[in-house]
Amino acid sequence: MNCKSCNLNTVESKIKFGLQPPSNRYESPAVQNDVHPLELGICTSCGLMQLIDPMPVDMVRSRYEWIRYNEPEFHLDDLLEQLSALPDITSGSNITGLTYKDESTLARFAKKGFTNLNYTQMPVYQNNPGHFAGLETIQQIVTEGNDFGLDKGIDLLMVRHVLEHAHDLKTFLVNIAKNVKKGGYLVFEIPDSKKFLKHRNYCFIWEEHIVYFTDVTLRYFFERNGFEVVNIFRYEAPLEDSLVALVRNTTQEPATVLPVRGKELVVMDSFVKDFPTVKKIHCEFLEKAKNDGKRAAVFGAGHLAAKYINFFELQDLVYCVIDDSKDKEGLSMPGTSVPIKNSATLAEIDICLLALNPESQQKVLSLKRDLIKAGGKFYSIFDNNLNSI
Repeated sequence: MNCKSCNLNTVESKIKFGLQPPSNRYESPAVQNDVHPLELGICTSCGLMQLIDPMPVDMVRSRYEWIRYNEPEFHLDDLLEQLSALPDITSGSNITGLTYKDESTLARFAKKGFTNLNYTQMPVYQNNPGHFAGLETIQQIVTEGNDFGLDKGIDLLMVRHVLEHAHDLKTFLVNIAKNVKKGGYLVFEIPDSKKFLKHRNYCFIWEEHIVYFTDVTLRYFFERNGFEVVNIFRYEAPLEDSLVALVRNTTQEPATVLPVRGKELVVMDSFVKDFPTVKKIHCEFLEKAKNDGKRAAVFGAGHLAAKYINFFELQDLVYCVIDDSKDKEGLSMPGTSVPIKNSATLAEIDICLLALNPESQQKVLSLKRDLIKAGGKFYSIFDNNLNSI
């Protein structure tokens, strides 16, 4: 297929994960029917990793109103200082956020004395009863060119964690830039793929993220489409760094030179090649535990746990998933019969696999360690953690 960034017909299929359910489909096993092939490809020309034939938006859309994804915010104070010091940005500049993920940044601008702040109440329509729109629908609205309520002549538009959800990157970018004045700024925050690729954390691949940027492929994407890249900031985190691309809405000549991929392509190749080996390691670890009469549970019923269980085919080896969300308790993990139970169930568990970021892992270890059975152990599902399998 054609690459979503360079548009060359050089995307090669690399990993076929098989039929996968949406990671937000928490239901009873009897009604889990929605599945779609999840296939990962890499463009051999520009190096962008991307999904081939992504899951349709209507299938991705949540069936639960309470599902909401939170992003790290430890870096927003620093980002605010960078943005507020930009040329042509004053306290009266039109600064707009596209989604709810920009609310906290706007609040920081307000504290700093900026007055012309706007938050787009984008219509998130329901095509069907019981379907609750999220970022998959927002990107669809923008891409289809529908009027989504943005002012014209915006000086600075913030788009946190939406670009990676776009099925048509170029059209999404062009349509959203129409609302930013010439010479104005757009701020895109996306997750950086380098760490999960290096450490072979396959569960970071999921149906809602269509593309998987690095700083090199992100810069090339904007330059390819005639935008001036002012800066790309990297904010480091243990499992997944955040990249913030600050670009100007210009009409410069599109880049024609493909990015240098070098070491990044080597890392991608290793990620692809090692999937069967890593899957075998996790399967054999849990098979041995089960054969020894031990019960294993995964802590954290998010999309990372869903992909971990489904990609590695661990349904029959995991006793339950622990999560204290009242909304999830009593349901089962997407695509499986693995039940979701609260943390009181730790008393029945011998091995607890943590599907959480390191900060949350430490909280669980400090608060829940005494609940696990005597001699029980905690491990991380992520290969770059000290206590990984």
